[in-house]
Amino acid sequence: MKDLALDFDASEKSIIESIEIVKEFISFLEEMKMYYYFPFSEMSEAVIQTQIKVDSETFRLTDAETNIKVAWKKYASGIISKLCTITDTSNHSAYRCVLTFYGPYGYYYTPDTIYVNITKGTPDEWIETLLHELLHLIFSEKIESMEHLEEERFIDSTFVDLFGDIFPNYKVQNI
Repeated sequence: MKDLALDFDASEKSIIESIEIVKEFISFLEEMKMYYYFPFSEMSEAVIQTQIKVDSETFRLTDAETNIKVAWKKYASGIISKLCTITDTSNHSAYRCVLTFYGPYGYYYTPDTIYVNITKGTPDEWIETLLHELLHLIFSEKIESMEHLEEERFIDSTFVDLFGDIFPNYKVQNI
């Protein structure tokens, strides 16, 4: 894990990919009363591309990408050293972090993709979300049989234990 590689991806193709994932679990987000942003009532390619352009300007995608990279650089060495205490280099060490506007604060897609919603929060909070989702990926085998609430409690507890000194204002999920 000491050689953790994180590729930030703000491409239109990846944002469209995030839309496809989120549309499948909108009812779950509503049932769990979780925050999400998903402005689509129609899923045509033209509507999606237009909305992505609007949201790219509204939420300043280019600035967000720069800002999350700066935040990652600021925290990376401390984060990586802490991750090395729970995993070794035999584990997956290359991840893709898609910056999106759609869905909850964050979500993941095994084995290596993290989605961070940039419509709310600060770059530091986006890093917190990224780490939360990264823990889901790292512990995917351990948590696969857990109920959702148990899984989130485990991830939040692990986050606080590992990164609480770096991110003392981390908010555990209120679900």
